[in-house]
Amino acid sequence: MRKSRFTDEQIVATVHEAESGARATEVCRRHGVRMETLRRWRAKYRGMELQEAKRLKALEEENRRLKRLAAELALDNSLLKDVVGRKWCRPSSGAPSPFSALAPHSCRQHVGAPVRKACQRDAPVRAGDAAGCRTRSTLAPSREE
Repeated sequence: MRKSRFTDEQIVATVHEAESGARATEVCRRHGVRMETLRRWRAKYRGMELQEAKRLKALEEENRRLKRLAAELALDNSLLKDVVGRKWCRPSSGAPSPFSALAPHSCRQHVGAPVRKACQRDAPVRAGDAAGCRTRSTLAPSREE
């Protein structure tokens, strides 16, 4: 947001001067503001002292910061829901996996999803392959004894 040319002290003093009975046009001319600005200041700062005006500005800034944070968290939340809802790896069917010829962490590199989320659909066959992201269809068949 754009920084005001006027300090809180100047705004409160201008509003008090206008409330004390001075003509609004004279107050605007003396302080170099437009009538609309004086009306807006009156609506916002009428009856306030300097400390109250400073506290109001601090609360508005905190509210602005929290709203921005809430919007970012909502965006992150919706992105994570989208990631969880997708089918990242092909299920183990007879068809070859598109990631079979790629490196062990190819799912994450290919789609930008974490390894855990990308291979959640098809768990690895062997415990030693838990860190990799190859699906069942790309792993070598295990020997059963």
